[in-house]
Amino acid sequence: MHNQGKPWFDRSQTGGAFGYQRSWCLLVFPLLILLVLAGGRVADSTATPIIRSDQDENPDTLSLLLLQTDEPEEAAECIELEPAIQPVWAQLGGVPLLGQPLLPFYDVQAANGHGMTVQWFERSRVEIYPEREPPHHIGLARLGDERLRQLGVDWFAKPREEGPLTGCLWFPDTGYNVCDQADGQGFRTFWLTHGLRHPQLDSHAQSLALFGLPLTPARLEVTRTDGTPRLVQWFERARFEWHVDQPEHQRVMLGLLGKEVLEGNGSTRWMSPASSRVACPLTVPIATDPASLGPDLAPLEAELQAMVDSWPGMHAVSVLDLQTNRTISINGSRPQLSACTIKIPVMIAVAQDIEAGRYTAQDVQALVESMMGPSNTPPARELLRIVGDGDIGRGIQRANQIMWDMGATTSILTHPPGFLEEYGYAASHGVVDNLLTTDDLNLMLARIYRGELLGPTSNNYLLWSMTIAPDWMDQSLGLPLPEGVKLYHKVGQLYDPHHTWNDAGIVVFQHNDQTYAYAIAYLGSYGAGWQDSYAHAQALSSVVWQFFWRAYTLEAETVD
Repeated sequence: MHNQGKPWFDRSQTGGAFGYQRSWCLLVFPLLILLVLAGGRVADSTATPIIRSDQDENPDTLSLLLLQTDEPEEAAECIELEPAIQPVWAQLGGVPLLGQPLLPFYDVQAANGHGMTVQWFERSRVEIYPEREPPHHIGLARLGDERLRQLGVDWFAKPREEGPLTGCLWFPDTGYNVCDQADGQGFRTFWLTHGLRHPQLDSHAQSLALFGLPLTPARLEVTRTDGTPRLVQWFERARFEWHVDQPEHQRVMLGLLGKEVLEGNGSTRWMSPASSRVACPLTVPIATDPASLGPDLAPLEAELQAMVDSWPGMHAVSVLDLQTNRTISINGSRPQLSACTIKIPVMIAVAQDIEAGRYTAQDVQALVESMMGPSNTPPARELLRIVGDGDIGRGIQRANQIMWDMGATTSILTHPPGFLEEYGYAASHGVVDNLLTTDDLNLMLARIYRGELLGPTSNNYLLWSMTIAPDWMDQSLGLPLPEGVKLYHKVGQLYDPHHTWNDAGIVVFQHNDQTYAYAIAYLGSYGAGWQDSYAHAQALSSVVWQFFWRAYTLEAETVD
């Protein structure tokens, strides 16, 4: 879409920054755990009734069968998830723990003679055993073990660690420790705080069901994920990677074992355009124990609905639980005036350019700080020119494409915020205003929070840009939040006659060494004044925060 070579401007004439005039305008951003029961050939089966995969009987035979089976062609726009896998995808949070799907589901014959259905994901392979009763009919393959064998590593023959280390988890069955890399952060905490939530399994068994036992010590490796030397540790069903350059809640990531095992098997069928390797919208409702899916949002939705109904004007609010992907949408699909909240996709485009090496963060530092801090409008117009290779209209087109590619298709940028210029959207779309929906905002926020749009360093830069607003803007969503709770957000403001105040953001908090997060987006216009909508944003934020804090701290204490 744009030139990947020299940027359109000459840095030698800019002194590393761009000039701007001062103006005001004011936005923000952001699935997790359940159901997969899988087992291993090692001694984890002694702890709980975890299901063994058919591959455990003869893993080499299963790999051969997978290679010999004809894999169906991928869908053009997205990959359909097998209906029984859809709850697993949703309850495990999708991309962070499973990754995007690489292939449509298909049937194979397992080594025991039974047929089964498999579906490959970037980080895992999910297997369905039709002869078994739910929930034991679904399991995660032991891709950590399988990938190590592909690499010629006999982990079973490797020397074990001498014994337990202080502050670490010790696994005598395989002889390895799992330790944190920082205070309350790292492999130990991640292993303990992720897993299957099921009343029949204790917390240790929940983690075994998802990750399995450690197969190696933590060690430095050049990972296939990004080619960077990182501290990693291999488990039966996962490879933990330590990304110290990421925000705290993203420093432990799972390796792309599904992709690597497929490549190691010589399969190339999955190598379609990246745009088509995404999951289609889910068609099967999640039908599992409600307690295992996190808090029921119905009481919160009723309270928020009553608040919105009592306010004059146009108000929309959406809330997304980033653990479970449950959502509340009150007028969430209705397009409303975006004000400067529409700068989010502009900032994504800037981060993409910096990641591609077209210019540096220092080159655009003054513009970014002015656009995302006090939310001035001239810097946003100039940045649209930059990301459009010197053409503002092309920059607008690019920002729209970023939103639409994410699925935020009911939102549109027609002109630079604060500049009522015409770029053809009145004729092509019948729209002259910049418009957003709260549902689209939370979709974008979720993709940002999960690091799905950019590499680690660039995503960290994007999140940083959402923390530099002045205090009075921060207090829109942030005033009700206790100290230590993190807020990544962007506001938007329009004066008379619109009386608009918008705010959308990601709220991240911790309890008992576990990280929780939710996205909240609010758009308010045509009330008595923008100050009223500002107060509404604070009121909504207070109610939502109290709900999530009580829900997850109470749940954690109950589980403990």
